[in-house]
Amino acid sequence: MNNRLEKIKSICFNGVIIILITILLISLLEIGAKIILISRVSKEKVKIEKKQNINRSNEDDQEASKYKMGKPGLVYEPYFLFKHGDVESKSFNIENGFRKTINKIDSNTALNMNIFMFGGSTMFCQSSKDQYTIPSVVSDLLNKNSDSLNFIINNYSAGGYLNDQEVILMVRLLMEGKIPDIVIFYDGVNDVINKVSRGQPHYLYRSFDRSEKYAPFFLRLINAISSRSSIVKLIRGGGEVYASDKNVLKQRIEKMMSDYTNNIEFVKKLSESFGFDYYFLWQPNILTTKKKLTDFELSILQNDQTKQIKQAYLLAQNYLLESPIIDKKFFDLTNVFDNTDETVLMDFAHVNSIGHEVVANRIYNILVNMKLSGNTTK
Repeated sequence: MNNRLEKIKSICFNGVIIILITILLISLLEIGAKIILISRVSKEKVKIEKKQNINRSNEDDQEASKYKMGKPGLVYEPYFLFKHGDVESKSFNIENGFRKTINKIDSNTALNMNIFMFGGSTMFCQSSKDQYTIPSVVSDLLNKNSDSLNFIINNYSAGGYLNDQEVILMVRLLMEGKIPDIVIFYDGVNDVINKVSRGQPHYLYRSFDRSEKYAPFFLRLINAISSRSSIVKLIRGGGEVYASDKNVLKQRIEKMMSDYTNNIEFVKKLSESFGFDYYFLWQPNILTTKKKLTDFELSILQNDQTKQIKQAYLLAQNYLLESPIIDKKFFDLTNVFDNTDETVLMDFAHVNSIGHEVVANRIYNILVNMKLSGNTTK
């Protein structure tokens, strides 16, 4: 009896030791994988900091560089899911969840025209001071060239927004009685990355998807581990799974474009009811531009994410060319950098302040050519 008891004790003791050693090894592997993932991100940031053009001055990015998605990060917002936490500084400000726009208006001018601009991180313009964001530059151009109108632009963008979220946000603003004269949507990249490459409706999908709480405990445990494990992320190539099957990508592209065109039609009907004008802009990126790439921009093509999303984005662009969106208020801006010699792209889609100015000038020209201000411009 004693021998049997001792044997059971020995088995239990050895089992516990094995479990502890296994946990220790997995923890060490997790730490190692985490360090590798962090070092990859850090190397990309160092490349950008060393090689990208200084936007306006040596201090241009000092305040902007302090802002991190996690500090203060994103805060939950009903219906359109999230917005940014507020930040107050000398040159980088987020007010009520959205980036500040510099509107230099004439206090002696009685008439105001309100413009709402929507987009993801490329409209949020994290790398630039408030005065060099796309909305601020558009505002400056409009107000400098206006005789009798003040143009007041609100930047309703956030890192990660898809066009669907922006349309919902616009509806919420209308419900609050905030009626614009013009709305501008600047999209494409987030829609392709999420709806096509990743096969999910928006960023942070797993954080908001609570349906799995009803699944068996074991499945929930596996899902939780696989979604958070640095080892799994490293094996996957950085944390995200990107589809590569051409047929799957084509099906997703058709659905994404259907959503996008439906959004245009929906906004068009709202514009008729509320009396505002609208513009949908398809944004540029390194895969669709025909500009002569600088050495730094060429290095972006070797980035893991660029390689992973390349097939999906080129297929989406071909779809757009073969089945163009028939709406006079839709504009394809993928060629906006074609004649720009300087470095403008900092990664696959984000640009520096030089790029922001180029995009802003194109938007300004679109608005003027569409007779935005009639006889009010000089």
